[in-house]
Amino acid sequence: MFKKLKRKMLTLNLTILTVLLILVLTSLYITNYRNIQQNIEFELNKITSNENFRGPDLPPVIQGEDILTDRSVSFVIITDLDGTITESFSSFGAEESLFTEALLAVDSDRGTFELEESHWAYRVVTYDNFVAYGFLDTTSEQAYLSTMLYSFIGVFIISFLAVYFISSYITKRSVDGIKEAFVKQKQFIANASHELKTPLAIISTNADILIESDKKNKWLNNIKYETERMNKLTKDLLYLTKMSEQIPDEIIKSRVNLSELTESTILTFEALAYGKNINVEYDITPEIFAEIDQNQFSQVLHVLLDNAIKYSPESGKIYIKLENIHNNILYSIENSGEGINQNDLDNIFDRFYMGDKSRSENEKSYGLGLSIAKTIVDNHQGKIYCESIKGEKTTFYIKLKNKYL
Repeated sequence: MFKKLKRKMLTLNLTILTVLLILVLTSLYITNYRNIQQNIEFELNKITSNENFRGPDLPPVIQGEDILTDRSVSFVIITDLDGTITESFSSFGAEESLFTEALLAVDSDRGTFELEESHWAYRVVTYDNFVAYGFLDTTSEQAYLSTMLYSFIGVFIISFLAVYFISSYITKRSVDGIKEAFVKQKQFIANASHELKTPLAIISTNADILIESDKKNKWLNNIKYETERMNKLTKDLLYLTKMSEQIPDEIIKSRVNLSELTESTILTFEALAYGKNINVEYDITPEIFAEIDQNQFSQVLHVLLDNAIKYSPESGKIYIKLENIHNNILYSIENSGEGINQNDLDNIFDRFYMGDKSRSENEKSYGLGLSIAKTIVDNHQGKIYCESIKGEKTTFYIKLKNKYL
């Protein structure tokens, strides 16, 4: 249980960190990327602007120094409307072959391409009697973006590892404190229950002796009744403590025929159901097997069937179903009655919880039965849950993995 809690806390911390880091680093990268793209667009617009060209006749006159920016690598090509180069100007003494190859790489009004291990961005502007091609070397910008990306990845990995080890340490300290308190609480419950067993047995025995001599004494009968309740409570507490300490992998399991186990358990409750004139119906799929601890799982069925009879009204109805559904074994135990408030459904498996008035009024209930049932089902890697329609019915479900399909 505590290992699972530690994993959940650690996973939560790492998930929050991962999301935050991704958001921050992605935002920084996108911001820098957009700024660089805007600068490139500005430079391309500047060198292909109409203000750089004069003269109505071909070829147009290029205002040499004014057409290029302060960038170290850029060039402009002027062609006629048929695509023939009429003028070119570069800031780095480019060869004619570069101009030809650059024009061949152009396939739209603007874009990027790689040429001779360099990255280029271009813009094409068509005027009345000529076409202007502007080219900018963006190799340094691409290198900057790549370096920034690798840096962000490095920062992410280092931050992730740092938070992982820090969170592991903090989580371990936190969980160890919770575990220590939990273990002490369970130990106290177990010790208190053990210590109560002997005096309760003595009180019960003495009450029996006194009742034999004075059977009509209501005070003696009250003592006997309350002693039995306390005995049941101590037994349930000891059993729950024992179940809580079990490690699922250490439970001794065997191949059990759940169909037969369920039918035999139902038979033991027929007399109780008959006493309240409750109609018990069941639909048990035959030959369903599961790898379980038979005694423990029998206890789960006893708890659920006992509750179903206890909280069903006179002449009520109980319906039990066992079936295979999609590689799972599914139990459903439904009883008519007042049902459970929706606000209480999330808490009914808590120890001593009796939020529902109809349940809390039951003098023999301490609110431990469902907690015991859930602990056993959890230890078998199963799931138990409840659905209820107020004023109509309550249904408990148990889902187990079927390893024998």
